[in-house]
Amino acid sequence: MKFTQEDLLNAMGLKIGDLLRVWDWKADFMVEDTIDGIMLQHTERPERQYCFEEIVGVDYEIITQPKYTLTETEKHIVLAIDEKWKWIARDRDGLHIYTTLPKFDYYYEDFGCTDGYTEYFNLFIENFQFIKWTDTEPVSLDELRQIAKGETK
Repeated sequence: MKFTQEDLLNAMGLKIGDLLRVWDWKADFMVEDTIDGIMLQHTERPERQYCFEEIVGVDYEIITQPKYTLTETEKHIVLAIDEKWKWIARDRDGLHIYTTLPKFDYYYEDFGCTDGYTEYFNLFIENFQFIKWTDTEPVSLDELRQIAKGETK
């Protein structure tokens, strides 16, 4: 039986995007999926990258943090958005908010929904830079509201 990097990742209770504090190396690393496979990216020295397998047998802990970090301005914006709006996404045309879960159209490279409402949200296009136009999943506004209120787990 041959184990893949994903098998090892799952066995260790880790996932892509986890932030690790590696005690033996006295540094923090982000678990990233790269063209060369799963790697540990040094958070303070981006030129340093390690093969994921190097963490086996090393003392580390997962640092819990919110999935998104909001600026103070973004927190105010999110809390001011009517609760009927549930999703936010960016595409080539800018930011949009949705009442129902939008689907990404790979042909047109944008989001759309057929059973709800959508609004351009370009007044705040300079904000929410963590939402990329290349994302294929929208971001939950309910999740952003929890982060803005400081209610994340």
